[in-house]
Amino acid sequence: MAPDVPAVLRLWRPGLWEVAVAAAVVALSLRLLSMAEEAPGFRTADLVAYALTAAGAATIVWARRQPLVALAIAGGCVTALAWRDYQTGEVLPFVVTGLLYMLGSYRARRAAVLGLVMTAVFLALSAMTRPTDLGLWVLVQSVVVFTAAWALGRAARGRRSALLALVSAAEDRTAAERRLAAAERDRDMLTTMKERVRIARELHDVLAHSISVISVQATVGEHLATNDPPAARRALLTIGDVSRESMQELRQMLTLLRDDTGQGSAAETAYEPTRGLTDLEPLVDTYRSAGLPVSTSTSGTARPLSAAADLCAYRIIQEALTNTLKHAGPSAASVGLWYDDEVVRVVISDDGRGAETPQAGHGLIGMRERAALLGGRLDAGPGPHGGFEVTATLPYEAAFAAPVQ
Repeated sequence: MAPDVPAVLRLWRPGLWEVAVAAAVVALSLRLLSMAEEAPGFRTADLVAYALTAAGAATIVWARRQPLVALAIAGGCVTALAWRDYQTGEVLPFVVTGLLYMLGSYRARRAAVLGLVMTAVFLALSAMTRPTDLGLWVLVQSVVVFTAAWALGRAARGRRSALLALVSAAEDRTAAERRLAAAERDRDMLTTMKERVRIARELHDVLAHSISVISVQATVGEHLATNDPPAARRALLTIGDVSRESMQELRQMLTLLRDDTGQGSAAETAYEPTRGLTDLEPLVDTYRSAGLPVSTSTSGTARPLSAAADLCAYRIIQEALTNTLKHAGPSAASVGLWYDDEVVRVVISDDGRGAETPQAGHGLIGMRERAALLGGRLDAGPGPHGGFEVTATLPYEAAFAAPVQ
């Protein structure tokens, strides 16, 4: 493994292609200097001239990494050649021009301006040594070329910065769109999960109640078919009524679920909740006919509930009585409604054998979810005098918008 190179050295260490270009430029400049004809007012090239020319041309190796330092060295070499009356050759002015372009293109404004001012100083010093008939022309020509190269570099830097800004903005926009799409997918997934929970809760409430009543009535009818045919017939009638009622609710739910128009008006109308505390007596009669004695009581002044709270109270009573019918054994149940100033308390209790695991089962989970959606709460556990007791505390108005399904 190669040893790590300090950051400062990496700034100065040129690449292979940079060394190759610099070597070619140095060779070309020395070759042209050796071929240059003597001119009036200039000294013949000697070892010093060759050394200064080679040093100035070699600075091209740092054109990309350290253009300001390279420009200072190249400008100093050109000025030294001029002050010693050597010809600067044909290559060094192009080297300085290239360095000015690289400085303007790859360095900040302060460094670029500093390099331009430094070049102007070198030009002024060099022009002072030329013959009178050549000095002004060389100065004007050099100022125009060098300034143009520097300006082109700055323009290239500005265009490159603008393109980078556009690319960055496009990347940020793409990342934002991806985050938005991911958030929408998560929101859709959450909505789907909530809808599945709601459907599962509704199916459980409808089917658990109906199947429990049907099961009890079928057992009763079987035992009474011979000894008490009228009672068996009443049991069969109850099975028919409960079955038709359940089929109607399931049909309404399926109508809602199959609606794919996006408008939903027909489906929503088809499954508007009609259950509430006004249906309490017919509900209780169903359980009474199944053999479960149920008493009802009311305390306080009855107040109308929101549609969501009314349906929630009905479903909780339905589920609690269904659990009593299935699990409590021979027992009696009671349903109490307690109207306070801000909430209504629904208490369903029985005197059966209670429940060993009151926290288990989808029924209690569904009841708690229903109450929580409305900003209420539900407590379930052994009653104060034995048996099992479910207490739901519901606000008259939902604490937040809950889907009334």
